[in-house]
Formats: sequence, C-alpha cells, structure tokens
Amino acid sequence: VDLPFELREGDGGLRVWADVRDGRLVGATADLALRAVDVRLASDVEPLVLEQLRGRISGERDGETYTVTASELAFRTGDGLDWPAGDWRVRWHAQAGGVDDGEFSAERLDLAILAQLAGRLPLGAALRRELAELHPQGQVQALQGRWQGPVDAPTGYRLQGSVRGLHLAAQPRPEDAAERWVGRPGIAQADIQFTASDSGGEATLRMRDGALEFPGVFDEAAIPLDHLEARLTWAVQRKGRAIGEPGAAPDIQLQVRDARFANADAEGTLHAGWRTGDAPAGGAGSRLPG
Repeated sequence: VDLPFELREGDGGLRVWADVRDGRLVGATADLALRAVDVRLASDVEPLVLEQLRGRISGERDGETYTVTASELAFRTGDGLDWPAGDWRVRWHAQAGGVDDGEFSAERLDLAILAQLAGRLPLGAALRRELAELHPQGQVQALQGRWQGPVDAPTGYRLQGSVRGLHLAAQPRPEDAAERWVGRPGIAQADIQFTASDSGGEATLRMRDGALEFPGVFDEAAIPLDHLEARLTWAVQRKGRAIGEPGAAPDIQLQVRDARFANADAEGTLHAGWRTGDAPAGGAGSRLPG
C-alpha cells in the first residue's frame, strides 16, 4: 500500500473500508488500535513515535481536494504525552505539490502538547516558529478556521473558538531592536472567546488569579491580577503582502472596552485605544511602540 507518509514501524489491530472508483482509491476509513508506532508525516519534519494510538481516521479525495477526519482519536507519545480523545477535520486543496486553501475544525486541542509536537507535525514553518516562541498552554474548544493561499504564507484566514486557561509567554525586546521598542506582552490563566481574521477580530477576556506581563514597560514586568474582564476589538490593515512575508508588517488598531480589574494594589475600570505608528522603527512616531 502506498501511504502519503513514511511508516517505519507499528504493531496492533487495523480494520479498513476502502472506496475505489475507476480503479483508483478515492476514500478510506480505518479503525486503529496500535502501539509502538514510528511514523514520519512529512519529509521536512522529525519522526513521531507513539506508544499507543486508537480511534477512527477517514480520508477522501475529490479531484485535487482532500479531506481527513478523525473520530475519538487519542494517542500517547514515546515521551509520555497524552492527547485526549477528540474529533477533528481538515480539508485542503493540493496545488503544485503543496497545500493550498483549506479549512479545519477541532472539538478540542491541548496547546501545550501541540507546541511540544510541532517539530513532528506538518504545520508549516511559520506556525512552528510561533508555537516555539509563545510556549502556549491551555485547552482550545470548538475551534473552526479556514485559510486562503499556501499554508506557510496564507493571504487570508479566519478563526473562531474559545480557550480556557490560556498562557502565552512574554518575549523581551530583541537586542537589535530600536530603543523605543518594547517586548511582546504575555498572559497567564485567561479564558478567551474569540473571532479573528487577517483583517481584525473581537474577543471577550476573563481572568481569575492570573497575570499580565509587559517586558520593557514596568520594572516588574509581571502584574498579578485577582480579576480581569474586558472586551477587545482590533483591525488589521495589510500592505498587499502575504501574512508572514518580509515587509508585510500591518497597521493595527486595538480598542479595549468595559475592562474591569483588581489586584492587591489597585482596582478600577478602563477604556483604551492603541494603534501602530506611521513612521519606520526608530523615528518619531515610529511603528512601535505606537
């Protein structure tokens, strides 16, 4: 059997239903109960070793459109990471040997495990880089998304879902950055419901016993918070380049509404607005800090 990935080793039970049309395999469904699986999912990723793998996987091909669906799929890696059983679905269009235009949905995702497995999954270089920098934690629920263009450099996207217990690492100001730049903020123990796209989005934020971190802004970068609620809206104006492409830094506007916060030192309400500056970095009115 010709598989779309490199299977080095595996042991266990497998039951397969296959759909054949005009002598070509156009779809298949497999029930899996496997152990000691060693697989490489793409030529540019590291091997993935699974101690256990169970669930159902279905695949379909309609011309150049591919769909993969997983039901109650769970696994344990050789590193002892447990991915909880859940459902997900991915559909994409194949273009010149690559992945182009697609959509996906997932019942739930564990961000910490996803980040640790990023180097072994065909996620695209840009997403792998983001996961490595953010060190995310949290449980994503009811996630739906779609993208246009190549998966590594999409020209557009849309996401919606919710995250519980979100942690994103702050990042200090780069050593070669202009003096007026500050680091990327971080967040801990937040629950967020969001809708986002390449042109903007909105989110509802709630936090209990969490923290916000602003490297380069305050002497003590992390601000603990007993309570925080806020509504966020933002707009993104791009400059005709693909997302993630050099020179594609967009103009961004952010509005914070109905924010209420409290910690051991202060409590209050807040309305705020922020936007990127108009000039290149380093000059008066530079793009950052905005």
